[in-house]
Amino acid sequence: MSSAENGRPQSRADRPVTRRTSPSRLGDGALAAALALVLLPSSLQTAPGTNGAWWPVTVAAFAVVHLSVLARRRVLGLAACAAAMLVLVAVPELGPVTSETGSFGPFPAILMPTCLVFLVLEYSAATHLARPWPAVALTVGLVGALLTAVRLWTSPLWPAPGLGDVDVTTWVARIAVLAVLVALVLAAWALGRYRSVHVAYLAELEDRALRAEADRERHAARVAAEERTRIAREMHDVVAHALAVIVRQAEGGRLAGERDTAVALTTLETVAETGRSALDDTRSVLGRLRGDGTGSLSGRRAEDVPALVEGVREAGLPVTLEVSGGGPDGLTRTASHAVYRVIQESLTNVVKHAGTGAHAQVSVHYADSGVEVSVRDHGGVAQTGQMRTPGEGHGLLGMRERVTLEGGTLRTGPDPDTGGYVVRASIPSRAEGGG
Repeated sequence: MSSAENGRPQSRADRPVTRRTSPSRLGDGALAAALALVLLPSSLQTAPGTNGAWWPVTVAAFAVVHLSVLARRRVLGLAACAAAMLVLVAVPELGPVTSETGSFGPFPAILMPTCLVFLVLEYSAATHLARPWPAVALTVGLVGALLTAVRLWTSPLWPAPGLGDVDVTTWVARIAVLAVLVALVLAAWALGRYRSVHVAYLAELEDRALRAEADRERHAARVAAEERTRIAREMHDVVAHALAVIVRQAEGGRLAGERDTAVALTTLETVAETGRSALDDTRSVLGRLRGDGTGSLSGRRAEDVPALVEGVREAGLPVTLEVSGGGPDGLTRTASHAVYRVIQESLTNVVKHAGTGAHAQVSVHYADSGVEVSVRDHGGVAQTGQMRTPGEGHGLLGMRERVTLEGGTLRTGPDPDTGGYVVRASIPSRAEGGG
């Protein structure tokens, strides 16, 4: 069972590298042609000798060995070459080889130059095949080396007693031949494994680089999305509150201005001041988009709640403020900002939804553990003629998000005591820098 089948990931050295490193089939064809051009003519110089019936078999085996190079990156190539080599081990001696200096031989077919192609197949199998085929290729190579050594020991060319005779010098020579053959197989196989590990390592580095780049892109996209959400939340708070106050002031000023011009002028001043404050907050929020350093949280904090309540009161909504405890000094910058925005959004909702004649109560209690905020209105069905449901719009979602980010809780819903609506927020105190 392979590593992929039994649930374990393959190691780098166990992965086939054909997909990343194999050249084209034309390249394999060129290699096969080059090897055949260099090695095959020398192998065919031998004459059939007294074993002419084996000559066609030998030539066919030579052809299979060279053709197996075309499939050297597949198991088929290794199997075909190994089978042809086994045939060459079995065929009788060929030769002699005749040249200008005389005749040499006969020689075992396994000594012909074409047989060196097997080392190329051994290297290719170790490089390009996945588990367990590299180990199989090594086993085949070592068995082939042993069979070749035995074939040479029993050849008429071997100037020594028979295989069963005991002779120290002869056995040293035999062991030396076997060691050379084993060393050739091991060298080809080891080079292939080194190549496989090296290429797989480079491929893994490339994959890591691609994954790191993808992680960076996802992180950047996530940060951008979070920043867009924060900006949208800030813009909602700023614009919704300012417009609610401005509309309330404009309606009241229009009615009062018919009787008293001074009241109309005062109302216009309040509208202008509210607009300027909203414009400053908008510039602060949008500064983040420019990246000019002005995009920090706007300066509205818990300390500004009294001014906020006063502005809403001037807009025509009766509001009472009760502050108790030690004050906002123990809050972080973001927690203090969250307190301000929760009260601002709550009062904005009262202005927009509570109806004529409604009034609100704001309670802020500071403690060592954090701050408790309560905003309730005396409005609802009696004043508006419609039931206000506890469903959450963008404003309530934004408040909940702010409070949750600070590790606090937010509870909203109808207030049975007043018949209106209540917002309660609990924001813990943390060490400065935590926000």
